[in-house]
Amino acid sequence: MLTPNQDSGSLRTFRLLRILAKMGCKVTFIADNLDGAEPYRSQLTDEGIEVIHSPFSSSVRAFIESRAREFDVITLCRHYIAIEYVDIARASNPKARIWFDTIDLHYLRSRRQFELDGKASTRDRADLAYKEEMTVVAKSDITVVVSDVEVAELRREDPTAKVIVISNIHEPQSEVSPPQGRSGVLFVGGFQHPPNVDAVEYYATEIWPLFQAENPGVETFIIGSQMPERLRKLGEDQGLTMLGFVDDLEPYYRRCRMAIAPLRYGAGVKGKVNQALSFGLPVVGTPPALEGMNLILDKDVLCASTERAFVDAMSRLNTDDSLWNMLSDGGLASLHGQFTPAVAEGALRAALSDILRDGDT
Repeated sequence: MLTPNQDSGSLRTFRLLRILAKMGCKVTFIADNLDGAEPYRSQLTDEGIEVIHSPFSSSVRAFIESRAREFDVITLCRHYIAIEYVDIARASNPKARIWFDTIDLHYLRSRRQFELDGKASTRDRADLAYKEEMTVVAKSDITVVVSDVEVAELRREDPTAKVIVISNIHEPQSEVSPPQGRSGVLFVGGFQHPPNVDAVEYYATEIWPLFQAENPGVETFIIGSQMPERLRKLGEDQGLTMLGFVDDLEPYYRRCRMAIAPLRYGAGVKGKVNQALSFGLPVVGTPPALEGMNLILDKDVLCASTERAFVDAMSRLNTDDSLWNMLSDGGLASLHGQFTPAVAEGALRAALSDILRDGDT
């Protein structure tokens, strides 16, 4: 089930489905595990989206076999789900377009993790993800990625693939409170996603002690769903405020001085960065965290590749109001033309142009 208040992938997918419904498309959503939990199901149905769930459906496969011919487009998200259904979707409705929404390229993320940890299990996971993702890419009519970086990556691997960008979706806020009176450092990320766990461990042990020594009295808030207990304990032992899941993030975006993204590996576009920028909250991030967003360094965001550079960037941002205002304005401006609902709708209309032209929405 989509849980848009818990992870960036769900938020993006929810907003894409909402845009499609507003365009006049008849949209149906089904989760691989047939989950129909509230309040998430009603968030979809309130947008006019049909949700298929247990106990009213017995399996995704059975649903595809019985109803696939209703659909002009069948979108499969994430390789480990798409690999299970791409063949049955094609067989059940040969006329339907099959879209593969990668969310991010899992094989690329796992390869980068292997460069960091060197574990055989990570290498094996990367190899499996590559095999499955490239198989689904080859069998799909369109592959959807979230950045031009991933377009280039897939074109190197399969020059015949049709790849398009439909990225994260955020509404830039019109009112941003000034830096005066703000305090605190904010990290947001769902902890079912391993790069976020690694990032907080890295921050807690390598960055935070240095920053705290030079900026006493500044609090760091660590927010995210499914926080492992061992991570909570590590953070608390280091003096971080480990909040876990928070339903409403807006008060933190409006009170904190900065957001951080100390990711050591990853792929795709980081929703934590986009969302902070949408509130005018300046971001300090690593190169992996800022990839694929076409951000101007030292104007839209601050980028740091080492612990010392990360601390220095945070310290500058903590005390320099002029820098804060420039980054706040630049970060907000960076969303336009890339990450707004209008951009996403334009990309969807282009991909669906012949269907929409025929009125078969």
